[in-house]
Amino acid sequence: MLHKFNKMDYQNILDRLPAKWEDVSLKTAINYLNVEMEIAVVDEFENIEIGLNNIFKTISVLSAIPLDEVKTLPKIWIDKMAVKTKFMGKQPEVNKKSIIEWKAFDEITYDNFLLYTQLSGTEVIDKMPTLIKAMAINVLTEEEILNLSLPEVTTAFFFLRKLL
Repeated sequence: MLHKFNKMDYQNILDRLPAKWEDVSLKTAINYLNVEMEIAVVDEFENIEIGLNNIFKTISVLSAIPLDEVKTLPKIWIDKMAVKTKFMGKQPEVNKKSIIEWKAFDEITYDNFLLYTQLSGTEVIDKMPTLIKAMAINVLTEEEILNLSLPEVTTAFFFLRKLL
C-alpha cells in the first residue's frame, strides 16, 4: 500500500535531499550508481518520459523513498526536488587535501598494488571501501568509509592514483 503524503511531508522530503555533492555519502552514491538510468532517444516526447523517470529514480535513491511512492508526489514538488538535485549531473570536484592518509609508496605491498590495479579497471566506486581499508593509514570501519562524502572519496582516490 502506498504512503499518503501531505504538504509537510513534501517539504520534509525536499529538505532532506542533498543540495551538493558534499551532502552525498559514498553509500548513497553507490546506491545511485547501481540504479539503471534510461538513455534519451530521438523521439522528443519519449525523452520527456525518460527524463522524468530518471528524476523519479534520483529522488527515490536520495530520499530513500520507494520509487512507486515518489511517482505519487505532486508535480510542483517533483520540480522543486529536481532543481535541488541538479548538481548530480556534474562530477564532484577534487579537494586540495585528502582526509585519508595513504601508506607511503615503500609500505605498499605487492598484494595492495594488485588490488588497486584490479579495482581500477572496474566500477571503482563500489570497491572504494575495500581499497581504502587496504591502503590507508587511517583505521576506518566500513561504515565510516561508507559515510564519507563523495568528494572526500573522490579526492582520496585522486591522491592514491598520484601515489601509484
